[in-house]
Amino acid sequence: MPTLNRHPEMDASERRLAVLAEGAYLINLLALPLIGTLYCVATALKYMKGASPALRSHLLFTAWGSLLAPALLSGMTYFYYLQLGLTPHFWFATLSFLAIFHTSFVIIGLYTLAKALAAKGL
Repeated sequence: MPTLNRHPEMDASERRLAVLAEGAYLINLLALPLIGTLYCVATALKYMKGASPALRSHLLFTAWGSLLAPALLSGMTYFYYLQLGLTPHFWFATLSFLAIFHTSFVIIGLYTLAKALAAKGL
């Protein structure tokens, strides 16, 4: 059975830009949150128009992921605070949630970085 290739491969300059965007997403999650977010969003806004579908998928992922990941993590922390107050249950639930979801975002970022290095779309 033939495989469906939704996004053809990228050329060398697009591959480089996709790798930089995915690297910035990981830097956003692991080291420099604000700088990584600004770079991801600025790169997506600057290069989105003339991008191939494969590069566009990487740019959209990094921009939206950089904006939605902290919103989800802080929103759920606030939700737990409203529901549980500053009790030991709050700290257990919050730290468990943050550890699991932050690790999930990093693993997804590593997967998309591997796809960018292979010059494939998402």
